[in-house]
This record gives sequence, structure tokens and C-alpha cells, in this order.
Amino acid sequence: MDLNKAIKEAVYESVKKAFEGMNDTLSENIYVQSEALKNIEKYSSNSLLDERQVSELTGISLWTLRKWRCEKREIPYIRLGNVVRYKYSDILEYLKANTVKVYQDRRSASF
Repeated sequence: MDLNKAIKEAVYESVKKAFEGMNDTLSENIYVQSEALKNIEKYSSNSLLDERQVSELTGISLWTLRKWRCEKREIPYIRLGNVVRYKYSDILEYLKANTVKVYQDRRSASF
């Protein structure tokens, strides 16, 4: 095997592994988004949701939602005494703001 062929194969394998990892991440993100879309019709835009409902809707764990609340970041929430609620419209806005547009490069499709 000549040096050029060995280099090409090494580069190919490296790029292939990188794309496989990206594909897994992309597939997981698509799954979470599709699960969220399934639940969209359950609620009206002015509904107030508890953290469990938000977790089911978005795929974000309860632990992460609680951490974000402590840090006062990501999704706005309403606190009424000890009760925490999220506006459904804020959840939709958060999902839209965090949706990544994906464009397939035709040159990379041949791998």
C-alpha cells in the first residue's frame, strides 16, 4: 500500500467517525423535537404547565429545569408561592429559538 492510499484511508475513516457521531447527535435532537411536536396540540397558548409537563414536552430532564430555575436562565417561569408554572407560549418560543437549521452539503453526501 502506498503512502497516498494509506493517508486517504486514514482521513476517510476519521471523517466517517466524525460524521457518525454527528449523525447520532442529530438523530437524538430530531427525536426530542418530534416528541415535542406531538404534544403541541394538547395545550392552548395561554396554558400553564408544571415542570413534569414541560419535561415531557421538551425532553429536558426535571433536574435540568430545576437547575435552570436556580440560575434564572433559559425558559421563563412563574412562581406562585411554592408552585412553579411555565407558560406554554414561552415553551414554544424556547423551542423555536433553539431550533437549528440544517443544510446538507451535497459534496459530503458521498461518504
